[in-house]
Amino acid sequence: MVRVTWQPIGVVRRHSGVKLVIAAVAALSLLSACAQDSRAEPPVPRSTTSGSSRMSGPQSIVDDPQARLVDVRLSRSDDGVRVVAWWQRGMDNAIAISDDGFESAEYRLWTKGWYDPDAKTQAAADGPAVPGLLPWRAASLLPGVRGVVGGGDGATLFPFQEAARSTDGGSTWTRYEIPTVTDARAYTSGQVVLPDGRLLALLDAWSDDHGRPSAHFHGLYVSSGDDWSTYRPYRPTFTPSPTDRPRGFSPLVSLQAGHGVAWSMTWDGELYVSTDGAETFRQVPTR
Repeated sequence: MVRVTWQPIGVVRRHSGVKLVIAAVAALSLLSACAQDSRAEPPVPRSTTSGSSRMSGPQSIVDDPQARLVDVRLSRSDDGVRVVAWWQRGMDNAIAISDDGFESAEYRLWTKGWYDPDAKTQAAADGPAVPGLLPWRAASLLPGVRGVVGGGDGATLFPFQEAARSTDGGSTWTRYEIPTVTDARAYTSGQVVLPDGRLLALLDAWSDDHGRPSAHFHGLYVSSGDDWSTYRPYRPTFTPSPTDRPRGFSPLVSLQAGHGVAWSMTWDGELYVSTDGAETFRQVPTR
């Protein structure tokens, strides 16, 4: 019998949609000759332990068609953007990291602080900006400007009720009350301070939806310059166009930004990225 021993290398590359796993170098050694009666040594059974370990490895979690994209973080890289994607399959969680559109990738098991170990939320510190309301920090693409959105307790939805801006590190704030529209309150799923000082918000739900989208536009809204109390629908270019969402709601479900990059996730788990201040978005792979 010839026994094959596999030595893992651990680098994964993808080409034309097909994964080529440079994962092993075979070292062959002849153990013994056959006996005179020509009876061969029985094959060594496959280890169920090692198989189970492979099935629960971080790459297998990410590659599983049943896995769900939970969240992403992006930053600029030499090839465009660095994608750090958090995938979940049942109780298993894994991180996929790529700088080249997943031509190659690194895989890790999920850990606390997976997206940026040095990042600390400013929401609690910015709470005084919107006293009496729950604060939600707006990501900023404009150095020196911080933004916060405040809302009453909306249970599963965050009311787009008040906004505040600071240009001195949070020492002082300018507050803006956001009015209702025909007595309907908008709900937000993310906000970004744009490089020109406007506030971009994803308003994907309204208080008068009642199971179907009301007549209000559902999607991105942008403020009228520095006036963060007045907004209009904002329609940047998405390439390709996101898949329509059932019942007519906005296909976008989140809006985030960081390190000079803005991004939005869709209801069907696709990622769209902008590197030009949210003027255009393009679809980017996440595994």
